[in-house]
Amino acid sequence: MIEGADGVELAVEAHGDGPAVLLVHGAAPTLGVWSSGDRYLSEEQMERSGEQVTGPWHYERIEGAGHWMQLDAPERVTTLLLEHLNAT
Repeated sequence: MIEGADGVELAVEAHGDGPAVLLVHGAAPTLGVWSSGDRYLSEEQMERSGEQVTGPWHYERIEGAGHWMQLDAPERVTTLLLEHLNAT
């Protein structure tokens, strides 16, 4: 476990033969964004990310974009980021 600024903790966790997962524990307002065409991260994994933060958690789903959603849907990703940053 590595402790960062403002009490945010980072940890890497391995699950069987799958890839290691970076876990972030912290109280900062957190935005989770998942795209329906992501073949590398399941929606369940993204939704469960909210269990790792103690601060406000907000989840958004982007339809039709792939894993690199910022390239597939740049306007939607930018809008979500700006709304999240302006709300905090």
